[in-house]
Parts: sequence; structure tokens; C-alpha cells
Amino acid sequence: MSKRLAEEMCAAWTARTGIATVVLRPVMILTDESLATTPHAQLDLGAFVHVDDVADAVVKALGAAITGTARVTLCGPGEFDTSGAERVLGWRATRST
Repeated sequence: MSKRLAEEMCAAWTARTGIATVVLRPVMILTDESLATTPHAQLDLGAFVHVDDVADAVVKALGAAITGTARVTLCGPGEFDTSGAERVLGWRATRST
């Protein structure tokens, strides 16, 4: 609920001020170490993103030419739709299992 409210606050801020906001929605964030120790069954779902890919998305979001509020999902290879992140930020996950 708190995440949803924060997203709504971003949208309200943009509506009030005209200053664009970007909401990044990363799924489970993993490092190299946690990738090695996370059970493979959890990784098969594709519901993870490497911390380096998240950092890359943050850098791209800071420099993106965005109007309004953009809400994008960050996920490594898997079932989650990350086309918004690619379209809005030019971001695509590069790290996988």
C-alpha cells in the first residue's frame, strides 16, 4: 500500500508542478552472491533483477526526457513485461542467471 501511495504522490506532484517523475518498480533485486545462493526454482520464475541493472536504470531515469509520470517495471529475463522501461528509458536487463 505504501508503494502505491508513493506512486500516487509522484503523479500528484507532476500534475501540480509539471515536473516529470519516474517510478521504478524493481522485482526481487539480487547481487552476484545472492544469485548463487537463491534456489534455482525461484530464479526460473524470472522474478528477479540484478542490482547492476537496477543501478543502470536509475542512471537512465535521471537523464531521460520524460513528460508526466512514468511507471516502469524492472525485471531480468522472465515473464514480467519490461517494455515500458525499454520504451521510456532505453533500458533492458543485461544480467541473468
